[in-house]
Amino acid sequence: MKKLSVSIICTFLAVIIFFTSFSVFGKKRDFSVDENRALMTMPSISLDTVLDGSFQHDFEEYLSDQFEWRSTFVNIKTNIMLALGKKEINNVYIGADDYFIEKYSAPDFDSETVKYNEKNLAYFLNYAADDYEFNTVFAFVPSKHAVLKKEMPKNAIPYDTSYVAGDVKKKAKSAEFCDLYSVLKKHDGEYIYYKTDHHWTSLGAYYAYTSLADSLGFEPVSIDDCKKKDVANDFFGSTFDKVQIKKSPDTITVYDTGAKVTVDYNGEGETAKSLFSPDMLGEKSKYDFFLGGNFARVDITTDCNEDNTLLLLKDSYANSLVPFLCKNYTHIIMIDVRYFADDVYELFEAEDIDDVLVLYNTEKFMNDENMDMLEPEEEGDEELDEDDLFVLENEQNG
Repeated sequence: MKKLSVSIICTFLAVIIFFTSFSVFGKKRDFSVDENRALMTMPSISLDTVLDGSFQHDFEEYLSDQFEWRSTFVNIKTNIMLALGKKEINNVYIGADDYFIEKYSAPDFDSETVKYNEKNLAYFLNYAADDYEFNTVFAFVPSKHAVLKKEMPKNAIPYDTSYVAGDVKKKAKSAEFCDLYSVLKKHDGEYIYYKTDHHWTSLGAYYAYTSLADSLGFEPVSIDDCKKKDVANDFFGSTFDKVQIKKSPDTITVYDTGAKVTVDYNGEGETAKSLFSPDMLGEKSKYDFFLGGNFARVDITTDCNEDNTLLLLKDSYANSLVPFLCKNYTHIIMIDVRYFADDVYELFEAEDIDDVLVLYNTEKFMNDENMDMLEPEEEGDEELDEDDLFVLENEQNG
């Protein structure tokens, strides 16, 4: 019995040493294509990092990330959990019809960050509408969990983030709110979101575009007048990366309006004659087919008969919607606040703007740490909201 115990211990240690050796001495990877994220690299070691425990923690993450056959073991683990009846893996619901749906909960958001972002966005919207009299509209793109309730697992209770739109509406009274949830909900039986990615499809973007047309005051192009083309049918997106279950791949479809465009990226003289980047279909992030991905600033000049300019503050959801807007605006200035380093308010004077549109996914907006760029320079000039007044009154009353 004693010999058997020693043999088991030796075998266990040999397995640990074998796999650890592969992780330490094997070929290192900086990026996981399957998981679409950067991998932990070998941490630097010093007396301070050893004493405070940070080296041990980082080294453990390094071994986990650089573990040989990591993707295989992740896939095996996921399938075992599915076999046991799990309907949620890595904060992703395994929904009906092969839908992977992101799960959100209260701890995913910092309430102070959310409030700060709401306040800054409201200031920006009111300033554009009141001080410059721009036609100003804002819209939040709901995530799959809010719209595709029929695809959710039984008894799943999604976290409601719709209060954000309500908060901004109360503060941004000079701007018009466009309710995208209602129009998308009417089409929840259609292919309006990718099954393996968090973005909406071109069809979902089109339905949102028709609703925005009402708010911005233009006639939307008919989808029947667009040339429909499937450009990829093997798309596995960012939500798939979290669960590693290969079910049905997504199809990326384009509705080409026929608009002739010139696209200027970041004002650096690099231009293109198309809104689409076919080279990106060979990459992991195939959604970057639309406009080649995200950039700080993109200027689009079109052959539209109108003589007007749209300033669009956006995240990546707007990239597949902009092709429709090219039939309604001569000039579209796309600003991605996550990368834009200049003063966005200077654009009000520098550009001949007619309309302002803010289009953002709700949950991405809630966690965005770049909304400080919308903060007013003179805080004293900003109108206090109800929460600020409550705090001020309490301070004055001791």
